[in-house]
Amino acid sequence: MIQCGHFWSRKHQSVRWNEDNARPQCYGCNVGSYGRQYEFGLKLEAEIGTERFDELTRLKNLSSKQIYLSLEDLIKKFSEGILQ
Repeated sequence: MIQCGHFWSRKHQSVRWNEDNARPQCYGCNVGSYGRQYEFGLKLEAEIGTERFDELTRLKNLSSKQIYLSLEDLIKKFSEGILQ
């Protein structure tokens, strides 16, 4: 079964819904191996580039209040895609 794996865990609310932070993972890797974070990070940085990877790391320390507007933007983005 495929699950949504997060490089920075979901406890970091500021990046929980960030698309750069999430990738599909099998249950064994995501739960059984705690997301295999080291390997996940290496592959993620290679995929999105160092600049975006570093920005994701910076964003993980923002408070949830600071990202509220970003979540509204995501809701609009995905809602528009569904309605079209």
